[in-house]
Amino acid sequence: MVTSGGDKPNVSFSKLQHYQFVASASTNTQSAIVSMAYMEETNQLVVSTRAIPAAVPVVPVDVTSVRIPVPVPQAVQVLKVEESLQSPMLFATLDGHKDFVQCLIPLPNGCLLTAGGKNDATMKIWELGKIASVSTDDNLHSAPVMSNPSSTIDKDGYIFAGAVLKDFKSSNGEGSRPFALAVARYNVVKILC
Repeated sequence: MVTSGGDKPNVSFSKLQHYQFVASASTNTQSAIVSMAYMEETNQLVVSTRAIPAAVPVVPVDVTSVRIPVPVPQAVQVLKVEESLQSPMLFATLDGHKDFVQCLIPLPNGCLLTAGGKNDATMKIWELGKIASVSTDDNLHSAPVMSNPSSTIDKDGYIFAGAVLKDFKSSNGEGSRPFALAVARYNVVKILC
């Protein structure tokens, strides 16, 4: 929570909820979080997870954590987060990269851009609005595993980070929301229009 008063803003946080991603016991792996982003328009938290061997020690399970089973330990997990924060739903799993996803960029058109690590070197665009989740009878949520993005960009290679920019070259006035991307690798920033 941020409150203003005096010369400096007052920032304080309290634990609202802990979510822990757990892979199925048959995979002999665990999931470690790589990066995440929030998609405000759809109230979704997208989290990139990386598969690590089950033998690697991890932080002990917090008894108050909400355990979220994931079908693929190394993928992008899309959570639908409700206002109560008590019952997040695994909305979808995006599994289209050969390496863990380094960068997640929510796009102004409602899509999500994911960028894979060095062994993948692609950016993929996912249309999350086309995904439908299915609830099972035992009140757990099963989510579709998507492996085919709407499009793949492989000419710019591996990137560390990215940001959405206003596209200053476009001014069509038709109510669309044009944008450009800034992507970074090592000491280079590329602007993609």
